[in-house]
Amino acid sequence: TFDYSVCEVDYHKNKYYILRNNIVLPELQQLTRPTHALSQLALLTIILSMIHMANNALDEADLWETLKILGIDKSETHVDFGETEKLLNEFVKQMYIEKHKLTTSKELVTQLRWG
Repeated sequence: TFDYSVCEVDYHKNKYYILRNNIVLPELQQLTRPTHALSQLALLTIILSMIHMANNALDEADLWETLKILGIDKSETHVDFGETEKLLNEFVKQMYIEKHKLTTSKELVTQLRWG
């Protein structure tokens, strides 16, 4: 069986739905692991989808908040992606994503856009 669930994510007073993998680690280890490149492509697809759903301008803080719901934390090394913050910067270098620094009245905000 496929062990996925639909999660509701609140984002700026809007509700979005994403699929979440519910396979626990022992079961996950029995499966054939995807290649490193496929894992990175999966994360890139998630990030680009989030940017698209945010009308092509996603605050980086909102990205990390949503990825944390999926078990991807920028302060931890992920089993498939490694250091996710470095990987995000690699996506920027590869021009899949653009980072824009904006100054608001309160703080400096980094926005992510399609590259």
